[in-house]
Amino acid sequence: PNSGTGTTDSELFHDYEEGDYTPTFTVASGSITLASDQNTLSYTKIGRLVFIYGQIKVSSVSSPSGILRAPLPFSQADQTEQSERTMGNLFVSNAAVQNIGDFATYPNGGVDSFLEVVTVTGNVLSRNGGDNMQADCFIIVQMSYISS
Repeated sequence: PNSGTGTTDSELFHDYEEGDYTPTFTVASGSITLASDQNTLSYTKIGRLVFIYGQIKVSSVSSPSGILRAPLPFSQADQTEQSERTMGNLFVSNAAVQNIGDFATYPNGGVDSFLEVVTVTGNVLSRNGGDNMQADCFIIVQMSYISS
């Protein structure tokens, strides 16, 4: 049982941080540019647990297609049996696909530390977020993951 003394390293609070995170999105082909006044998300890091949240806006696109992702603000942990895998919530509006429930984040893990926008149709997940982005598209993010 826990004595409440907090004397071992695993029980001590080591890290708390809040800040801004400006994701740099890439696509498999083409490009996506975020609006300069709406390109920043916020993060809170408590120990190894990182929360990312906020809204960004796509200002312009040039024939984007395929995987759409941005590196996370902190590297994701590489846990036993892929227990580090995570998914986040995305609300996307003004996209080429108008069903906002069709978007999610990809279940990242290990060295694949990205915030990735994917589409979900029924029970099929497609890594084609770039295909659905267009100018004036808003992406609201709520995601948490374990950092390394």
